[in-house]
Amino acid sequence: AESKARAETRLGALLVRGRYHKLPARLEHSYIIDPKALGTGYNGSVFAARRKYTTSSTRYAIKSFALRGASAGKYQQLANEVEIILSMDHPNV
Repeated sequence: AESKARAETRLGALLVRGRYHKLPARLEHSYIIDPKALGTGYNGSVFAARRKYTTSSTRYAIKSFALRGASAGKYQQLANEVEIILSMDHPNV
């Protein structure tokens, strides 16, 4: 939550909230997600997705983070990565 708040301070709430999903909201509510990972790294996997409820064929890369069972150190690393990603002002992020 602190990472999100800092990113909102830098970019504005609208730009950040459109890229941030937290329970009870689920990515599957807004996107059709390809089950095959595009890539996998230390902090999670990246999947291709398309928005539901639109005729656009635009594809997005979606990264989810596994928080369950994460140590305090791992959680902080994930929070830092989320803040960096949310703070990026680029049309492809």
